Amino acid sequence: MEVSDIEVRPRKINQYMRSRTKAWREYSKKPRIYVSPEGETVLEHLFDRHNRPTKEFRAAALSACEKIGLIDVKLRWSQYAGCTCPCSPGFVIEEHVGTPSKDLYKFDVFVEVK
Repeated sequence: MEVSDIEVRPRKINQYMRSRTKAWREYSKKPRIYVSPEGETVLEHLFDRHNRPTKEFRAAALSACEKIGLIDVKLRWSQYAGCTCPCSPGFVIEEHVGTPSKDLYKFDVFVEVK
């Protein structure tokens, strides 16, 4: 699989609506890499989220890490990477050296593959 697009998104500190407290737990999580096929619709994503080619996606995720400046990356596949339900599977970056930019420490990476 070939990487066609990489987007690095900085994390924001969200606020819980009911309690009006800051969501530091989500902000402080380890970075995530979400890999998806190019042109995949939301409906296709929902149907295919349990049958991902994780070996091919891992190679694409490692390639994307090199392109954004992360080295010595250790990835772990998680079906629950995005939230507590299995709707957003991805890779958790367990360890890495470097950051995508000088001021960016809390981030997530979104990768599209062909």
